[in-house]
Amino acid sequence: MILSPIANKLSGFLFKMINKLRDQWYNFCNPRLGWGLTIIRIIVSLITAIFAVPENKMFGIVIISIILMSMMRSRDLKITKRMIVVDWIVGIIGGLLYIVTFLPVNYFDTSIVSHIVLSLISFGTISFAITNVLHKLRNDQDYKILGFYNSYWKYVLLYTIVIIIYFVAYYPGIMVMDSVNQWNQIHHLYPWNNWHPIGHTAVLWLTSKVWDNPASFVILQSVVYVTLFSYFATLLKQHLAKRWVGYLFFVLTAIVPFFPLQAMIVVKDTLFTYAFLFFGLALFQIVRTHGQWLHRPVAFVFTLLSVTGISIFRSNGVPIVLIMFLLSIIILGLKNYWRLIIIMAFSICGYFVINGPVITNFHIFEPSKTESYGMLIQIDAGIIYNKGTLNLQQQQYFSKLMTTQNIAGYQPTNIDAIKFGAGFNSELLNNNTTKFKKESISLIKNNKLKAFKAYKAQTAVLWNQNVKYRAGNFLRDKYNPVPASYFLTTRDISKYNIKYQAFNYDNYGSGSSRLHAILGNWQSMFENQSVQYWFLPGIYLIMQITIVLWFVLQGMWRKVLVILPIIGLAGTYMLAIPAPDIRYVQPILLYTFISILVVKIPNNKVISKLK
Repeated sequence: MILSPIANKLSGFLFKMINKLRDQWYNFCNPRLGWGLTIIRIIVSLITAIFAVPENKMFGIVIISIILMSMMRSRDLKITKRMIVVDWIVGIIGGLLYIVTFLPVNYFDTSIVSHIVLSLISFGTISFAITNVLHKLRNDQDYKILGFYNSYWKYVLLYTIVIIIYFVAYYPGIMVMDSVNQWNQIHHLYPWNNWHPIGHTAVLWLTSKVWDNPASFVILQSVVYVTLFSYFATLLKQHLAKRWVGYLFFVLTAIVPFFPLQAMIVVKDTLFTYAFLFFGLALFQIVRTHGQWLHRPVAFVFTLLSVTGISIFRSNGVPIVLIMFLLSIIILGLKNYWRLIIIMAFSICGYFVINGPVITNFHIFEPSKTESYGMLIQIDAGIIYNKGTLNLQQQQYFSKLMTTQNIAGYQPTNIDAIKFGAGFNSELLNNNTTKFKKESISLIKNNKLKAFKAYKAQTAVLWNQNVKYRAGNFLRDKYNPVPASYFLTTRDISKYNIKYQAFNYDNYGSGSSRLHAILGNWQSMFENQSVQYWFLPGIYLIMQITIVLWFVLQGMWRKVLVILPIIGLAGTYMLAIPAPDIRYVQPILLYTFISILVVKIPNNKVISKLK
């Protein structure tokens, strides 16, 4: 009985998708254009899919082929002057970006000649497909807004059922080494540390005062999960006027295990993702209504909480808020948007208060400088590991910083292997960061090609859809006991006599083992990398960059502003955070739906409906 509403929604969604695919096929095979052109489109779509999918996995080839053929539907296929120059420019640039995204991992280590024909066909197909879609969007000015509350409460019910199932199965939550460290901080009189942002640790501390159990924090995350995704799905249905889009989003965020499982994990990345997504939805509503949406007290409070969460839950959040603060003043102005400006100003001030007087007065331990220089550390290690050229001064410095044993453990996908590995002299770096930066930049200048390859390897998870990554980070499970990590220097541990304890689930109770086993079997289906391929951020990031470029060339700066936060988030990873955990980049996938909503905003039109 509990699962019947979900089953009914899923069956309805499947029937709608079947009918949709049937209509797409009829449109694709328009007899007025002849079967010859249809066959050509099928062939180039298959060739492009083979190029895009690693190891020629059949499932991926079929999906990408269907997507491309849908983008080149016959009724939209009009190679005329009506496809204006802007659409073609964006289509060609988007095609180039997607070719890079779909490159095999070892592409730059092989002969380009061996791939040239496949690359050119794929480039032409993708470029034309993007141009065709942009042309359709330009001419599709139909904009309807459906009812809000009826759909919203239905989604609340569905998401609540899903999250209760997960909560019962994973009670009291999933702890990892990071969260065990935070759990020890809030249960001892030792000074806290800012290795994991103290803003997040403070939220964990507050929930523990209500109920001294990790489950209290998981309940908070679950409530936010239900509220956020119900609102998100309702907006999709409301503004795209297509029920199947809302159902698709529900399947992605509730039936696919990645997102409900994330709500069970006590870790900073979950609340950061939720805050980031709500900020994107708030920007959509603010721009759509020319600032009127923020007149509602509930909207103002939730936007304030989301922007503050971005600022304090991750160290790379506040630069994004700061840039958005400045751009909002420039693009939007103050007249109708002063509430948004105040919210961002408050959040920025809150960040500096926490990271200034609060840290100083409460004697909070600062993280090691190795966190700030992670990208340079990995690039240096990659150069040395790949037999780069070092002068005498560089040899003397880096032999003290990284031993031969340490370098031997270099892995682009595991940054902890170097900075936390045996033989890495973190004190040498912490004591003189200026010296480290000087030697690091000098090493990079002397080994430009190897440095580029090392940088490419560190950032590939963001832009390359065929990248190798640590698959285990997608799905996590409870393990007992969870060891305690200190994230402190040996000197501080000794000075304060700090003794953290491992986390034992037996002290907090356990959930339903039967339900846990059922969900475990369901999740095992998603351990296959050919399935996880669709949850990597590359194709979604490029899609949003392409949309932003299209807006820029048309001077639609307000629409650009809504999508810029996710571009900024990716930029912080490209600049400073090597090989980011898959959990870090989850907002990129989900933000794609916000970008689709932005495309539907009527140009220069104020919508009075403030749902």
